[in-house]
Amino acid sequence: MSHKTISLFAPNDHDSAPCQSGGICGSRRKLLQAGLGAAGLLLASPGLAWTRDESFVQLRGTGAGLSKAEELMTLALQHEHGAMVQYANHAGLLSHWVNPTFAKTIQEIIADEVDHAVTLVNVLIASGVTPTLAVWPPRSGVAPRQLVLLDIAAEQGAVDLYSEILEHDLSQPLRARITAIRDAEILHRNIFNDLLEKV
Repeated sequence: MSHKTISLFAPNDHDSAPCQSGGICGSRRKLLQAGLGAAGLLLASPGLAWTRDESFVQLRGTGAGLSKAEELMTLALQHEHGAMVQYANHAGLLSHWVNPTFAKTIQEIIADEVDHAVTLVNVLIASGVTPTLAVWPPRSGVAPRQLVLLDIAAEQGAVDLYSEILEHDLSQPLRARITAIRDAEILHRNIFNDLLEKV
């Protein structure tokens, strides 16, 4: 099995450069297309399961397999897609049921998740992998506390997944970016824990 370091940058690809502003990177058109594609897949396949055994990993054109790090980043991308949908739903429900200010807090978390997804898409493209539009299945509930507990669980899953990615051979820029994403997921989990005390 060949050993390769996965890098954040594709040769001569300006879209792969890291975002210097700390905000959302990538063109709005690409983001909209990816979001519409993810939403279409979600609507077409509501029973998709987010497990490693049933992952919807797209291989490079000729059937070559993915490295473990690429497989994990593909799973992380599925997770980011699902988190955006789940959190948008919960932001609306919680603002209606409990407090309108909850929506703003959760929308800020969603913006981070979009940034994480853009980073993962850029990394996968630079590695020659077609980024997935598969969606980890979002979950919802019938009570405010249940929603927040589901969001805490989603963030813990993300922390675990990014921690596992960091166990693999990554370039220094990519390692720094994945570490920052993992740390942001820890912060999100803490924010949801704070919200749990208010519902």
